[in-house]
Formats: sequence, structure tokens, C-alpha cells
Amino acid sequence: MVGTIYEHATGRKIFEAIQEDIAGPVGMEDYSPADGKYERGAASMHAAYPFRVTARDLARFGLLMLNRGEWNGRRLIDAAWVDESTRYHSDATLYSIDGYGYMWWVARQFNKHPHLPGVELPEGTYSARGAGGHLVLIIPPYGLVIVHRVNTDVPGPRVTDQQCGQLVKLILGARK
Repeated sequence: MVGTIYEHATGRKIFEAIQEDIAGPVGMEDYSPADGKYERGAASMHAAYPFRVTARDLARFGLLMLNRGEWNGRRLIDAAWVDESTRYHSDATLYSIDGYGYMWWVARQFNKHPHLPGVELPEGTYSARGAGGHLVLIIPPYGLVIVHRVNTDVPGPRVTDQQCGQLVKLILGARK
């Protein structure tokens, strides 16, 4: 539904807007509007808008978010919007995760479930996750962005949240 609202409010197509407003300014090397597709189904009158992104381009987006919407001294996303969208707004225990912001999973200490199983992450951490184990994890208290990608074009096992948690735990252990 967010995509429908965005396109009606701005008169712009989502994938072209990503190119003009984000991918171009941050120097994404592999993104193209053709990487996205509108998927329609019986579950909703609103299309979904998945798109392909490489690890290095996703890392650039994560760094943009870590820097609260600023890239090389240029404001691309309003800092107040970054703060608001990555803040805890609702409990996500239905999904065995700690919390949810505006399209971001948000770490919330003292919740029933961790942000990622098996690893302690500071409050203020947030992530976006995709099918099969795709992950961009932003940890502002540590000034850190972690990206994990999976080849979901081929059939086979996928990376679980538990495995992502173990990987993040190893990465954080290596910082010390």
C-alpha cells in the first residue's frame, strides 16, 4: 500500500525515484530501475515492489541510513524522518522479533525476543530483511553497517535468522 500512496502523492514511479533520489546520488554501481518489478496478487489490490540490489549497493544505502540521510555533505533523506522511521513503534513478537518501526525491524531491549537470535545488539539498532536471508543491519551506537546477501535465484537452503545472528555475533566479536 505504501508504494501506491507514494506514487499517487508524488506522480513518480518507485524504481525511477530510487534511481534519481538515492542510487544516483550515493553512487550505486549496479542499480537500475529495471531491477524492480511490480508484483500483483490476489492478496491485495496494491502491488508489491521488490527489486534486486547488490551487496555493495545495499551497503551504500545502509551507510546513508547510518548517517541519518546525509551523503558526502548532501542531505538526501530528512534526518527527522530517518529517526522516526527507525524508532520502535510496535511490538513484533508475532514474528519472534523485538519491534518494528516504519518498514524497519527495530531493536528494543528488554523485549521477549531478540533482534537476531544469539546476539545482543544495542538499542537503536535496526534492519531491513528480505527473503532467504538478505539483511542490512545498521548499528548506530557502533557506527556499523552489516550486509548479508543470498543467491535466491537458485533453489536450495536459505540462511535463517539464527544463522544471521551467529554471523553478526562473530563480526561484533572481531571488533574487540
